[in-house]
Amino acid sequence: MNSSPIRIAIVGALIVIIYGLLLHFTGNSYNKSLTNLSNIIVIATIALGIYFFKKNDNNGVMTFKEGFWAGMRATLIFSLIGSIWMIIFIKFISPDFINTMKQMQMDEMIKKGMTDEQIEVAMPMINKFMTLPFMFIIGFITYTFIGTITAAISSGIMKNRSSDSLPA
Repeated sequence: MNSSPIRIAIVGALIVIIYGLLLHFTGNSYNKSLTNLSNIIVIATIALGIYFFKKNDNNGVMTFKEGFWAGMRATLIFSLIGSIWMIIFIKFISPDFINTMKQMQMDEMIKKGMTDEQIEVAMPMINKFMTLPFMFIIGFITYTFIGTITAAISSGIMKNRSSDSLPA
């Protein structure tokens, strides 16, 4: 089995977890600029998984398809670990996270000039989206989306053999 993408995904997920904990304990959990940097870690993780798949697991050669599927294996492992971690973080480390996010949403609506009635109508929808199962699903979809795009681009860049040149 080609293990480089999986190992890299586990390491990348651990880096995101440590980074998230650093943000939390320094009071920066809600700083969008800093939290969005974790997306760069996701991208680097998937690209490195493909690179090491090609270099270590595939003898330095790779088709687009091989690279893409290596990237997708890394993406799915990363997405699963990252989404499970999000639930653990919210449930045990920062139980006030969801309420803080709801308050931030409300503050944003007030800043946009929405009336009390409009906010009252919007809050039940926000409450539906701010649940642990929904946040797990959204986290998994977001990581998978970023990983899929990264896998496609990275595989296209790193491929050095076309599927047409493979022996029959």
